[in-house]
Amino acid sequence: MYEFREVRPRIAEYRELIRNRVSRKDCERALIATEAHKKYKCIIPEVRRPMITKEVCEKVTVRIEPGEIIVGNNGKTFGGTSFNPEWGNFDWAVKEIEFAGWVLDEEGVWHSPPEANGKQIPMEMTDEDYHTMKELQEYWEEYQINSIGNAWAPDGFEEFVATGAAQFPFPKNFMFLPVGHLVAGYKKIITRGYKSIRDEAQ
Repeated sequence: MYEFREVRPRIAEYRELIRNRVSRKDCERALIATEAHKKYKCIIPEVRRPMITKEVCEKVTVRIEPGEIIVGNNGKTFGGTSFNPEWGNFDWAVKEIEFAGWVLDEEGVWHSPPEANGKQIPMEMTDEDYHTMKELQEYWEEYQINSIGNAWAPDGFEEFVATGAAQFPFPKNFMFLPVGHLVAGYKKIITRGYKSIRDEAQ
């Protein structure tokens, strides 16, 4: 029978960190993307989106955890995450706080209900970020990718979805139809580096 070797201390430490993490939702990326969109919204989408991405990359908080080999983060805190308002996928957090029994503590932080934490990662969000997200919702209602895509929905599209022929639960939002995701060649990235790959492509 195969015997696994002993887990190294770094991996054991990270295992505990990940198992006990609390996922804090923050609106840093959403704020940066919103300000950039306001600045570039009159530019064609093919140019506007890279410019927004550039601003996010330049301004977002970058975390490097002790002992990390591959670094990168979604949110400002360990195990946290932010939102991509251009896709309209951030209203769920506001709805969670309003309808799923989140509790506001004395320090101004919303916490997901304890009874839900056995089924999912415990989540939290500051009250300030909660109100900021509500304001951002109003701005992005007109500009999110789904709103633009829905304007191109052909007549009868909602009836088509109602037949159950489409494999997604939205009344419209066909921008969310299944798409391919990037699966990077991590071995090449780590062993050769991005510059080598870029040089080869050029």
